Parts: sequence; structure tokens; C-alpha cells
Amino acid sequence: SHYVKDADSDICEEIELSDGTFNYKPIVDESEKPKIGSEYSTIDKCIEMYAKYAEKSGFTIRKSTQEKLKSGIPARKYLLCNKEGLPKGVNKDTMSEETSENQIRTGSIIRTGCLARAKFKINVTHTGYVLYEFEEAHNHTFVPKAYRNLTKKRKQMSHPEQIFVQQLGSTSIGPTRAHHLYASTHGGYESVNATETEYRNHQRDLNAHIGDGDAQMLITKMNNRKEHVDNFSFEYVVENSQLSALFWADEMSKYNYKEFGDTISFDATFRTNKYNMVFVPFTGIDNHRKCVTFGAGMLSNETTKSYKWLLTCFLKAFHKQPRLVVTDQDPAMRNAIASVFNESTHRLCMWHITNKLPLKICSKVLDNAAMERQRHRQEILDDPTMQKIRRFKTKLPIERYAQKKYTKTMFTLIQKEINSAVYDCHQISESLENGIETVTIKEIREIKVNTSRKKYNFGETSVQNKRNQTKKELCFKVSTDKSDGSVICSCMNFARFRFLSRHIFCVLKGNRVEVIPDKYILKRWKRDILPPYIRRKRQMFGFEGGRYMECSATVYSAVEYCLNLLAKDEGKLIEFVENVKRLKTEVEEANPNAKQLSKKEMFNLVLGVEKPEVNTVKNPEPCSNKGNASGGQRKKSEIEKLREHMKKHMRLCKKCVKYRRHDSRNCTKKPDEIPTDSDSTVVSD
Repeated sequence: SHYVKDADSDICEEIELSDGTFNYKPIVDESEKPKIGSEYSTIDKCIEMYAKYAEKSGFTIRKSTQEKLKSGIPARKYLLCNKEGLPKGVNKDTMSEETSENQIRTGSIIRTGCLARAKFKINVTHTGYVLYEFEEAHNHTFVPKAYRNLTKKRKQMSHPEQIFVQQLGSTSIGPTRAHHLYASTHGGYESVNATETEYRNHQRDLNAHIGDGDAQMLITKMNNRKEHVDNFSFEYVVENSQLSALFWADEMSKYNYKEFGDTISFDATFRTNKYNMVFVPFTGIDNHRKCVTFGAGMLSNETTKSYKWLLTCFLKAFHKQPRLVVTDQDPAMRNAIASVFNESTHRLCMWHITNKLPLKICSKVLDNAAMERQRHRQEILDDPTMQKIRRFKTKLPIERYAQKKYTKTMFTLIQKEINSAVYDCHQISESLENGIETVTIKEIREIKVNTSRKKYNFGETSVQNKRNQTKKELCFKVSTDKSDGSVICSCMNFARFRFLSRHIFCVLKGNRVEVIPDKYILKRWKRDILPPYIRRKRQMFGFEGGRYMECSATVYSAVEYCLNLLAKDEGKLIEFVENVKRLKTEVEEANPNAKQLSKKEMFNLVLGVEKPEVNTVKNPEPCSNKGNASGGQRKKSEIEKLREHMKKHMRLCKKCVKYRRHDSRNCTKKPDEIPTDSDSTVVSD
């Protein structure tokens, strides 16, 4: 016999048999080898011992026969090498109709008829199990240490990896890219045992686990939130056992609506899910002039009845109607708003009518992460408001007063108005009549004028621009009511944008007013409107996986903090790593029989909801709505088509012999109208 070596060390002893074949015995420490007569308290202890020995040796085990007593207690247990047995035979006869079409698989053969095994039986007192047969020799070589990370056991995805794939999937990142990202953030591919195939298979199995329980699991998850999360609203409709509509809003959404809900906008966004349900987010503008979501719904159809139900749910959750509702020209929306929001003013948005583009927010609002991202952006915008002071441009006390009242975004706009009031505006006349003081303000405004000259050169367009700046004098009237101090400007800036104009600031400067009147400081533009603790509340609910996710986040954060703290002290950093390794060993020794989650349990943990045994609510059938054409694309309005047509470059059409936004292939000119060579002329329009 002799030893078979790999790059690291001797891994097995090769023994030649009399028939010319070879057997192989793994080289492991004697204390780790199974010994006949050894006793173990449970079957799990037996499996654990043999699996540990197999991992040290470089092979994988497979569970085999198990015999039980009448009481149900296991009496015997056989554990085999995974290469035990022979490959199944393949039957193929090209003359037979039954097998002629069968394809012979060209995959590698795994089983080699290996006889290595360990057999256990219950002891005489029925208090444990004894190893009574152990075959050490194998008829194959073992996996070298350098490749043991690619064994079937090692390639299994860990819980953090599965959660990582699910979280990236919610941001439209697939399993292959998720594998690349996980490897790059964990020290390289050699640190990640699972391959891209395992990542893709996990996503496949997860989708199969959800199956036709998509709608039921969503309702269960939302009901869990409604039960365990403070002030969470959720409503849904089931028609013919199929999910037809749903609406949800959480506590932070209600805080946002309380402060910024005077004006809301909602519109139907298409193609956000495989069921073609329309996604309807309710949005507004916060104190940083950014979009904020108040709530959202999904509808299977766009009828007046559906929109009425959605608006009724909205009113039930928020308890008050908005002052202004902005939508597109959809008649079903208009009828529903008139019926439910009878105290609100409804206006059509020209942007919706002319562009009709999908909103930037999508159905991922269903995922907590999307809402948290939006709220994190609010927090980021709050930080410079609290921590930084913008440079002042004038010496007026009213500018410093505005900085204390408004958010940074709003103060930037108001500072511009105050600066223009000082340097661009001045009073030219004033009058007093019936207690109304009227001041005429002259503003010198710089206007940029673009002059363009187009020149066409055989299908190409060259544009020469000349930019000029001109100064224009404009006059505005500011009226002040002496009785109550109210002020109004003919520019109507406050009525449109809800903050004072430069012309009013010019009058306040002339009257030596040092503060902005409270009635003209809207609460929606102030700082410190939303309590910071609300944004930091995590929506953990009654499913047991919530605690696991929370603890995982705490551990990762603590370890990253320590690594960052010790980054410049190599000695302490190495000591910290050794302590972590020691803690890992202690946990392993303290939990030798820790049971792994089954695939179903792991999927429930990743999804945050248990899959019910019976689906009382079925998935909605894919539907066709107003905004969807037969091919699944949204129908385009004539204005949209015209806009796209106008973006095309001018070219010379050989049919009509004119510069147009088409060519000879799609020219609409009739053949008998095409000019001949003798009378053709090139005309540019």
C-alpha cells in the first residue's frame, strides 16, 4: 500500500487488492475514527459522529435503512457512503415506440458501488445505541481538502445568504448578480461555498414554494402587520374567491398625511405585477418638497365602483378629506372623487394629461424596504437642516429668522426671494385708500433669450445657438390691510407656492419688519414636523422570523462597528477575531444537536410569513385595463405619439423629395404623387 497525497497533506492510504482493484482508507486522527462497540445516547448522536468523521475524511454520507420496534423507537440505523450502489441502467431501443424518443443523459456517474458504512443498533437496556459494524475502506478516492468547500453539504446556502438573495430580489437584482455581490462583500468567491447554481436553484424553489399561494400569503402577512403593528390599516376585497383589490397605510404614512395631506395626487401605474393589477399610490409633497407616500392600493379593474372602494378605505384610514385632489382625466376617478371626497376640490394635472408617464414609485412599496428608503431620504434631508447653517446673503434680520423656521430646502428658496428683494426690487410709489396700503414695486429681472438658426444639410441638422441676456423691468403691486396685517401681491406667489414673494419682502424691508408674520409661515414647510422616533420604528410583527431578522441585524452591526474601531490596531484586531472564533467554537460545542431549519421553514423565514395549508384566497387572473394594450404595453395618447415623432431627426425622403421626419420606407405619399427626376426639387421645411 502507499499514500495518495494532495497539495496539503496525506489524505488516504491506497491498498491494492488481489483482483487488481484498489481500496482507500482515509487518514484521520484515531480519536475521530468510529470504533465498534462505542455507544451513543440517540440516533442523532450516531449520525452526528459519522458525519463529522466523513467530513474529516473527505466523503459524504447518506442515510439508509432504519428498523423500528413496535413502540416506534428506532432499533437499527444504517449510514452509507453516498457513492454506495450502482447507477441505474438505461434502456433504449430505437425500434421501440416507447423508448425511441428517450434521451440518454450524459451526466457523470456518482455511485461506484462503495461498501463503506456504519451500522448501529439499540442496546440491551434500550437506553442508547451501539456501533456494531463499521467498514472503513472505500473503492474511490476522497475529495481533496482544497475542494471540500464544493461538496454537496458545504454548498448549501446559509440562512444569511438566502435572506440576502431575497432582499436583493426586492430591488430587482437577480440571484446571479446577488452571488457576485455576496462574494465581493465577503472576501471573494473562495469565502462563499454556494455557487451561482445554488443561488438560482434557491430562487426557483422559493417561487415554487409560493406557487398559487401568492395572494393568500400577502393577505396573511398584511393581517399580521395589522394585528401587531400600531396604527396599521389594511383592507382587501375578494370576488369569486380571487383577490380583487387591496389598500394599506402604516403609522408613518398617517403622520405624513396629517402634516402634508392638504394636497394629494394619485394615478394608476400599469405593468407592476404579473397579474396586471393597477398600482395606485397616494402621494403628496413633504417639507423638503419631495414626494411622500400616504398609502397605496391595487385594483384588478378601473371602474368607478373600484375607485369608490379605494377612496372609502383611504378616508377610513385617515379620517379626513384632502383639500385638493390632483389626478388625470380618467372619468371613473372623477366620478369616485365627486362621490367620496365631496368636500375636496378636484383638479386635472396637465403633466398627467400630456405625458401620462408611470410614476417613479412602483409596487415595491409592498416591501418594507421601499418605504424605509423613502423615510431614510427624509431623515437625510432633515440632517443638514438641523446641523448646518446656510451662508447668509444679506444683513436683514428677517433672513436669519427664516433660517430658524424653515427646512434647508425651503430656506434656499426663501433666501433667494429675500436676496432679490434687496438687490433687484425697489419701491416706486405707494398709496393709502380705505385702510389698504398699496405699494408699487419695480423689479429688474434678467431674462435669458435664446436665438437659434437651423440649417439643414442633406438629412443632417446643425443648430447654431446664440445666448443673450437682457434686463427687463416689471412692476407689481403689494397691498397691505392695516386692520389685520394681511398682505397680497399681484404676482400671486403665495397663492401658488405658499411662501412670500420678493415683492412682499421688499415692502417688509421698507417697513423694517424683522420677522415673517406667522400666518405666512405654513406648518408644512417648517422643520421638526415629524417625530424622529416614528421613522426609526421597524415594522416587526407576529411572525417568529421577525426576531431572527432583528437579532441578525444587531449582530452584523456590532461586528462591523468593532472592526471599524480596531481598523488601525492590528494587534487588537487579531485578538478580536480570535475571540469571535472562540465564541463560535463555544456555541458549536454547546449546541451539538442543533437542528437545521427545513426548506419550508427557511422559506417562511425568508418571506416573513408562513404558507397556509389551504388557500382560501386565490391569485387574481391576469386582467386587461384601460392603460394596457393587448400586448401588455400601455396605450399611448395621440399627443405622446406626436411628441415622439417630433424627436426624430429631419431627413431627406426619396419619395416625396422633402426634408421630413420619415424616409421612403414609411412615406405616406402615393406613387402617382411622387415627382419625376425632371421636376423634383429639394425643399426644406
